[in-house]
Amino acid sequence: MMICNGKMETNIREKQEELQRILVDAENYKRQAEEVVRRVQMIMSSREEIGTAKKALMSLKAKKRGTEVLIPIGAGSYIIGELRNIKSVIIDIGANISLEKSVEETIEILERRDRELEHSIQKFQRIASQINTKLLELDSRSREIMRELQTERELANKEK
Repeated sequence: MMICNGKMETNIREKQEELQRILVDAENYKRQAEEVVRRVQMIMSSREEIGTAKKALMSLKAKKRGTEVLIPIGAGSYIIGELRNIKSVIIDIGANISLEKSVEETIEILERRDRELEHSIQKFQRIASQINTKLLELDSRSREIMRELQTERELANKEK
């Protein structure tokens, strides 16, 4: 019986160690999932900005030169301005470089950016799904180990 108890204790210890590894892995996956959610939120915020810019450009087409407009300067503050050029827009193309483009070209650029962001969201959704699958697998395995530990403890108590 002593040999059996020694093996049982070793088995219990190994399962407890595996359970501990599973908990560490699960925490790491949860952190990854939180990061994915944070990135998706940032992307969605960018898409909202693009939508707002596209709406502004569409309404710009209907405006006439000299029309008074409110120009946002941040923190919910605006200055009053006047439209002088309604044919072109200055758009940031990256690396702190801006170019003058027609309203139509700018809308096309914004739509392309929006599609790219949508693809990024889909990519992150796939990653989130993979993380979720892994977490479910870890949860299932941890429950299995806990059942095994409970059974082994019950057997050990019966042998005493």
